[in-house]
Amino acid sequence: MKYKNYYRLISIIGFVLICVLNLSVGATTHYVSTSGNDGNDGLTLLTPWQHIQYGVDSTHAGDILYVRTGTYVEKFSISDSGTSGSRISILNYPGESPVIDGQGSLPHADWASMIHITGSYINFSGFEVKNVGTDGTHPDTVEEYGLTVDGSYCTVSNCTVHDVWAHG
Repeated sequence: MKYKNYYRLISIIGFVLICVLNLSVGATTHYVSTSGNDGNDGLTLLTPWQHIQYGVDSTHAGDILYVRTGTYVEKFSISDSGTSGSRISILNYPGESPVIDGQGSLPHADWASMIHITGSYINFSGFEVKNVGTDGTHPDTVEEYGLTVDGSYCTVSNCTVHDVWAHG
């Protein structure tokens, strides 16, 4: 009986270790490029996705989404959350400088943002955000933002936000 409990304990510990290892191994690196295609798998530099929102929607706790140099004319939101030990990271590809450009008219709504982070435990770094609601067609009561963070435990770094209707 004594050995039976010992083997049961070893089995439980082994199961827990396998679960923990699967969680950390499950973290994936994805890529986005202006020359990509959302029909790609996004898993290599040769098969990137095209749209940042598509990439963001495909990331989960622990994942990294690298965005390549280029001008992205799209607004997007990051609503999924990482965890304290497995953050979601949306980053510029090392040495590259992606630009999120509203071209003066985006995001087309009051109190809207080009980039809106509502998830928690998010790292967002290495972007230039510009030309948000600056085309002169918006009434004075409309406020549009470059980047807003409503989530908890988020880090925004190495970003430049400029030429926005309201503020960054």
